[in-house]
Amino acid sequence: MPGTNLTRAEAEARAAIVSTETYTVELDLTTSEETFHSTTTARFSATAGESTFIDLIAPTVHRIVLNGTELDPAEHFVDSRILLPNLAESNEAHRRGRVRVHEHR
Repeated sequence: MPGTNLTRAEAEARAAIVSTETYTVELDLTTSEETFHSTTTARFSATAGESTFIDLIAPTVHRIVLNGTELDPAEHFVDSRILLPNLAESNEAHRRGRVRVHEHR
């Protein structure tokens, strides 16, 4: 599956434009034996106008919000990556989805 492993070149390119401040992760493990709901909010600084991605190995992403703007998951969740375009100097990315239990072991 493309995108499941971040390459060294991708990590170096992302590190050149993004500096992570905080992550908030919420998990609801009561929904199923096979999957669970996961919500993550990432706050980070970036070079304004650049784009990046957040890795997520999951079958479904229900919602993506970047700096208060809704992004269509059908367009922005591709190959295990959430695409984040046109970054600001200060950013907040929020995503909600469903993750398979075995993918987090």
